[in-house]
Amino acid sequence: MLEWAQADFKLGARQPDGQSLRDHLIAAERQTGETPAALLAAGDPPEETKYLLVWFHRLSQRRQVGMAPGPLTWPQIEAFFRLLGVRADEWELRALELLDNAWLESIADERGKQN
Repeated sequence: MLEWAQADFKLGARQPDGQSLRDHLIAAERQTGETPAALLAAGDPPEETKYLLVWFHRLSQRRQVGMAPGPLTWPQIEAFFRLLGVRADEWELRALELLDNAWLESIADERGKQN
């Protein structure tokens, strides 16, 4: 799943025109009728773990942003689960950490390319 998430985050990278790489690839697909390899490689996340991505996206929408986005904090994660009435397993928490790390890394990579 982590490989899928990293590929998905890269497709979400904003290009100089403000559109995501995914948007550009979808436009190319429409124009040529052929699906770009990067879209095929990303595919869909494993069905059994889609709920983790839903959790991650909901948490990520509430992340603190200063000069750059900060990592999700344990108090944020704890409050999220408490409000939902969910008791996450240790592996689910670790998966959220890995998703957050991959997302932050993709943001850093994108910023590095812009500078």
